[in-house]
Amino acid sequence: MLENHRGRLLNIALTIGLTSMLWGCGNDASQTAEPVKYLSVSLDSIQSIQESAHDIGQRTSAWQLARMDNFDYVKTKHKQTEDTRNWIQGALYIGLNRWADTVNDQNIIDHIAGMAKSNEYMLGDRPRHGDDHVIGQTYLWLYGKTGDKAAYLPTQEGFDAILADPPTNDLQLLDKDDPNYHGSCQARWCWADALF
Repeated sequence: MLENHRGRLLNIALTIGLTSMLWGCGNDASQTAEPVKYLSVSLDSIQSIQESAHDIGQRTSAWQLARMDNFDYVKTKHKQTEDTRNWIQGALYIGLNRWADTVNDQNIIDHIAGMAKSNEYMLGDRPRHGDDHVIGQTYLWLYGKTGDKAAYLPTQEGFDAILADPPTNDLQLLDKDDPNYHGSCQARWCWADALF
């Protein structure tokens, strides 16, 4: 009960804060206007905003999950987009983890568990490349949800192997015209996206 009350208060505070920021961003600084002294937001409008955000989130996640077997609408990086162990879907699944936690949607959790199991909880093919590690975050989340150790073991093994034999190569990112552009530097997460 107390946790639910805290959650509602946090949502109200966040909504008021964001509304205040949006209100301020909408004013043109070049115009002379009376300063806003009080922002009146009713509890009904806060609840309406929360319900609207929840609805948009649910519809968006349902739309995306309904299209996970056909990415014809993607115009670039089509092959990478289809790979459930690559960074594109890895980032998507991290977002779905957070959304599933927010709304406690068992359908999303089940979908994520099915994807992870079909991947045999494996990271991508490049053992020292950050793009192929991001999906491991979802596997770790899944372990936290289910307690199934199988979900995190391949990720742990992959990182244990890196720690046992750390890379010593140069961090210089080679020129894009070089055929080894995605070469040895990538083994040390030299690409900034790896910090995601």
